[in-house]
Amino acid sequence: MNLSEPFIRRPVMTAVCTLSVIVFGVLSYLKLPVNDLPAVDYPVIQVQVSYPGATPETMANNIATPLERQFMQINGLELVTSKSTQGETSLTLQFALTKSLDAAATDVQTAITQATGSLPVDLPSPPTFSKTNPNDQPILYIALTSDTVTAGQLYDYGSTQVGQRISILPGVSRVNVVNVYNIRNDRGGFAPLRGGGRGFSNVDRAFNDEHVRGGISSNGSDRIKSSAALISVSALAGYCDNE
Repeated sequence: MNLSEPFIRRPVMTAVCTLSVIVFGVLSYLKLPVNDLPAVDYPVIQVQVSYPGATPETMANNIATPLERQFMQINGLELVTSKSTQGETSLTLQFALTKSLDAAATDVQTAITQATGSLPVDLPSPPTFSKTNPNDQPILYIALTSDTVTAGQLYDYGSTQVGQRISILPGVSRVNVVNVYNIRNDRGGFAPLRGGGRGFSNVDRAFNDEHVRGGISSNGSDRIKSSAALISVSALAGYCDNE
């Protein structure tokens, strides 16, 4: 006797069981919940171009337009938006859900290379891109303060030392020095602001390692004038740090 024997001998029972399974499946399908606004993370890449001294019109005509023309040839690209300001152009590329973020990044890099000939020859640096959605909020902010260096030196330290070490950590999509300013403070040194979000204990370790290395230090004296810099850290879509 095998598993199929009772179904062969009792065709009526087999038909009733089959029909019951079909009816149960249809009823279950009709009762499935449907979200009118599902939380979907589209593959998004942001392209940044800097051309100091250029007007917004020049940025739009000589930089944004050639890049957009080249980007439109990428398969799976659904939406391109651009914003041109004084000396800066930002383009946001949204891809179809079926396209992986890594594949989209490769296509964007190829398109940027092909569009280089159409960009101004005196462009100080080629366009750069990051795998991040500009509409997403950073998951972590880090504040640097010092009473012994200028705001410019603190910016250089934050972008070239702390920022570079954090940017190579898994799950980090972008690290920006969002603001540098002079403040009135009676305490020197560094002060990391540990935000909420999704963990990122690696960010804390990387920051502490760079802090201990002593790129910039405070002599411990109390002064009124201090420099401060704010660094934002953005994560890749769907990344979660389980540490």
